[in-house]
Amino acid sequence: MAEVAIENRVYRYEAKPQPTANEPGKIVEAFGLGKCPKLAEQVRSDSLLVRVNTLRVLCEEFKNPTIIAGSVKAGLMSTLPKMALDSDIDTRKFSSKAMVAAARDYNGRTALLKARAPETMFKALDDSSVDVRRNIYEALANASTTGPGTRALVDAGYPARLVDKAVNETEELQPLALRVLCNVTKHRGGLEAALAASLVENLIGLLTEGRPVEVQREASVTLAIACFDDMAKIIAIQNNGVSMLAELVSKAETDVRSAAMGALMMITTVDAGESTSTSPRRTAALTNR
Repeated sequence: MAEVAIENRVYRYEAKPQPTANEPGKIVEAFGLGKCPKLAEQVRSDSLLVRVNTLRVLCEEFKNPTIIAGSVKAGLMSTLPKMALDSDIDTRKFSSKAMVAAARDYNGRTALLKARAPETMFKALDDSSVDVRRNIYEALANASTTGPGTRALVDAGYPARLVDKAVNETEELQPLALRVLCNVTKHRGGLEAALAASLVENLIGLLTEGRPVEVQREASVTLAIACFDDMAKIIAIQNNGVSMLAELVSKAETDVRSAAMGALMMITTVDAGESTSTSPRRTAALTNR
């Protein structure tokens, strides 16, 4: 009996080892209604490693609209744009990537616009990282697919900036810059601001031979949208736009040809454009494609 009592006492009162500490930067998952608040808490952690790892998780979790809705309630959409300007490259990369997914979703996009994310993200277009800039362009493209998003970009001063970026950005990102620019020109104020920044002249410059196919296509699409405006049509005609587009229609790949034809049709809806397009040289280029 004494031996049994001693054995029970040992098992009851023995010193247990300390629990193994969590690995540094490990993300502790929560479930149900606590999931999104927990993610928001960890995104704002004092630990850089925890913040970055949580942002990585968000990039995957934001494929689920329910998680985006919960993150909106947790205030994440006002946090992510600021993190896209962080001094740490991984923080900028993954926060901007998370915004790409968030801006595809109605709730996420609305919350980002309410938080004035386009204004905050403006400086990120000059980020030294191609990956960060790519994410920013994609997020802006997603955010500007609706009227409120387009107005937000116009109010934040994007039109002139995007005209410059469409010309001077690296070739791999030029199509994305043009896509955002195209969205912005659908707003009257955005088109006027872009025209003042030599939109049409720069777009025609991007149609020249030797430019990447994607650049020529996006430039043609944007030019077609811009040329809904009569002033843009006249500028295009004066800057040899009809000739450039006719060359693309006759020689370029299918995607570029269709986009160039759309722009050409828009320009030639005025008398000056029609007379230019029906000159013998232009007619030959169009009929021999």
